[in-house]
Amino acid sequence: MKKIIFQFFFFLFFLVPSLIYCQYSFSTDYIELCNWKENIKKWSNDCEEAPADGLFVVNEAETIITMTDSGRKQTFYIQGENQSDEDSGLVSWDIVSDKGETLYIIFDFNNSKIKLLDLQAKSEMWMMAIFNVKSTF
Repeated sequence: MKKIIFQFFFFLFFLVPSLIYCQYSFSTDYIELCNWKENIKKWSNDCEEAPADGLFVVNEAETIITMTDSGRKQTFYIQGENQSDEDSGLVSWDIVSDKGETLYIIFDFNNSKIKLLDLQAKSEMWMMAIFNVKSTF
């Protein structure tokens, strides 16, 4: 009987709140910075890699994405509905940073990557930051 009561309270106090509040969190461990190669219309293969321990959090309503690392916290505001492709495991949004930058973010679940694209400048100056997702929770 004590075991049943314990299981009931465990379910009530730990599992139910986690089902009610459902945000998405992604921890990262490194970043690749890539340039657009205008002459061949492709992203560069010789991306610059660096350690980047950080955390991306998408709120439950999918209106805000917060990116935090050891030195700063940046907020991105999601613009409109997500574009998703279940077959390829991609979900993307147009976003605006708290500094007013218009960006595009892609969550690549099949490859455990988050891609942040700056496409506002002339195409020869486009940049893509690819974050490697270490874990999700």
